[in-house]
Amino acid sequence: MTRRLLALALVGAVGCSGLDGGDDQLVALELVLPVVRDVEVGDTLQLTARGLNRDGEPLPVDIAWFTPDNTVWIDATGRLTGLVPGQAGRVQARSGNLRSELVPFRVLPGADTLVMVGPEISQVPVDVAASEPLVARLDTHSPVPPATGTQPLAGRGIIYRIVEPVFPDPSARTVELLPAAALADTVITDASGGPPAPGITVGRIPGVPSPDSAVVEVVAERLSGRLVPGSGRRFVVRFDNP
Repeated sequence: MTRRLLALALVGAVGCSGLDGGDDQLVALELVLPVVRDVEVGDTLQLTARGLNRDGEPLPVDIAWFTPDNTVWIDATGRLTGLVPGQAGRVQARSGNLRSELVPFRVLPGADTLVMVGPEISQVPVDVAASEPLVARLDTHSPVPPATGTQPLAGRGIIYRIVEPVFPDPSARTVELLPAAALADTVITDASGGPPAPGITVGRIPGVPSPDSAVVEVVAERLSGRLVPGSGRRFVVRFDNP
């Protein structure tokens, strides 16, 4: 999974004033918003707004922020925080008698912990082509109401990477992640929080000697780009060779 990039989009806001004012009169507000309007519980998004005159030129005006909902919080600087998962929260910019439209944001449960499931060290017999599945899951401490407690989190990505041995030339690898047949792969967690079947395994490359062991690192990111606690833990797969 790559770090999520928040590309910016300009969204015009409708005000109450007419467009016949002078160059120093505020006639509209312009909001700068993320293209994807999702925020996890506990994470923040920075919103900005500015005033415009009738020619579309910026004016130095004070901007206030407002939300009518208790699912999000927005402070005086335009920093939006997700509070209640599974619902939307609306925000509005204000300046004088101008009001922007109410802009909705979706609040998602937070990816709070990356958990290793099953043995972290496994052995592959000499006559077996691949390891047992290497299973990790994501847990959230902010489940969608009415659920309570820590729960597995579906629909999020977990990155698996072979970090040992190091293969400067990927085409010369002696082991690989399956079913992707690559040194790195991303799986999307299912309703149980684990990767979908058949799961990620470490397989031998036919016709070449296998290493004594392979180390697979697992990492996950929140929507904000922050690493989920527990990221960086490793599975060790040992190979029996003739």
